[in-house]
Amino acid sequence: EHGFWRWKELPPKMLRLSEKLGISLLARDNAEDFEIEVVSGISPCRAGGFSIEAGVKGIREKEAASFLNVLGNTVYAEDLGMLLVKTETGTVKFFSNGNLLVSSETKEKAVSLFKEAAKQFIRLSRCTGCGICVKACPVGAISLEGKIPRVNETCIRCGKCAESCVVTRYFDKLVPDLNKRLKV
Repeated sequence: EHGFWRWKELPPKMLRLSEKLGISLLARDNAEDFEIEVVSGISPCRAGGFSIEAGVKGIREKEAASFLNVLGNTVYAEDLGMLLVKTETGTVKFFSNGNLLVSSETKEKAVSLFKEAAKQFIRLSRCTGCGICVKACPVGAISLEGKIPRVNETCIRCGKCAESCVVTRYFDKLVPDLNKRLKV
């Protein structure tokens, strides 16, 4: 009736509505294994450029919001359940329902940005809290809260954290056949 089924994780606005209406929402752990599934290959956008759509499981936009600064400037609209990352080459939009939309002006840039976003998502999902990225960061922009990495606004996007991360070294094995799924 109120559309709560639309979200894997309800945005704060919907949580307030459920509380106001007296609807009980049982807390449960929705932890899933990480998975990224390309929904549509590279498509031309109506506004120009190209986009790639995917479904992501095992990552919540709240976690991603404090990590994807490594890609570009992030804007997290918690009420809308959306994370927007603006990079030099395009945009990454990640929604609370797991939808991921990457867009850029050319096919090549869209593919490159999609792959970089996928690497960061898998880094976040497979992070063991080893701290190698913290030590590799030349400006001290990375911290660990438990085993969850956080990247603050001082990040200069040099990529040294990703280069030092063991997870990104095995990206091709962790996400096999990505080029095939992207049809590149």
